[in-house]
Amino acid sequence: MKTSILGLAVVAVVASLASGNAQAIRYDQNGSGTCNGALPFFDQNLRFRPLAVANIGSTNAFVTCTQASRETSPASATEARVYLHNTSGTSATVSCIYRPGAEVGATSPTAFPKNLVLAAGQTGFIIWTSAADNGGNSFARPANFSCNLPVGFELEFIVVDQTPDLI
Repeated sequence: MKTSILGLAVVAVVASLASGNAQAIRYDQNGSGTCNGALPFFDQNLRFRPLAVANIGSTNAFVTCTQASRETSPASATEARVYLHNTSGTSATVSCIYRPGAEVGATSPTAFPKNLVLAAGQTGFIIWTSAADNGGNSFARPANFSCNLPVGFELEFIVVDQTPDLI
């Protein structure tokens, strides 16, 4: 019985892909598992907790992150998000740049900078979509980010939605 159900599930997935109804794959990863200080100098300001990378220093700190991506077949990102939390007592602006990867033989990736103002204690996303930010073209994988974290900010996690390219 289990074999029959598994076989039907595999057939359903293959049929879905063959019909062009590929489902988006969402990759979520904690900032502490994917981000690093951009230079050793910034590491003294950063705390890597299980759920976030936090700037606990007295000056801004740059972090760079690379998100896991689907490597088993071609895939393109349709949306990327960075989830941030302002744990400080004042409003501040965080700046992040999304740099999609460059496929083999492609030119260098484009940079997509964005800013987000968060009030004290507030959380929020910076969101990049292929429709709004890249003229409707999917982003190449892997997803890469660079963020300038103000004092008291945490990069909690990044999320990337990918849709398998159909050949």
